[in-house]
Amino acid sequence: MTEIKGETVSATRSIEATAGRVFAIVTNPAMHHALDGSGMLRPGVEAAAVSGVGDVFRMPMHNDEMGDYEMENQVVEYEQDRRIALEPVRVSALRPEEQDAIGNSAHRR
Repeated sequence: MTEIKGETVSATRSIEATAGRVFAIVTNPAMHHALDGSGMLRPGVEAAAVSGVGDVFRMPMHNDEMGDYEMENQVVEYEQDRRIALEPVRVSALRPEEQDAIGNSAHRR
């Protein structure tokens, strides 16, 4: 079930795996491309698995409207095998009209 309230989106899904196994996949930036349902994330991320608040990794992105760009994700919440929250920030953009968004948080977790 997906619930939309204002600008908050949440979803619930049952997965036949231990919390530790799921957490190991979610905290591995190289696996995010395989989890992406939008098709915007690009493969090839070479970053160590995140291990705590303050860790940062970058993700190459692409969509037809904006072209290629890059997002930086900072870990803002972390509880081993239970919780992780990322705060994405755009760090590059090709289109001139997208330049103002560089450095601004997307305010999503």
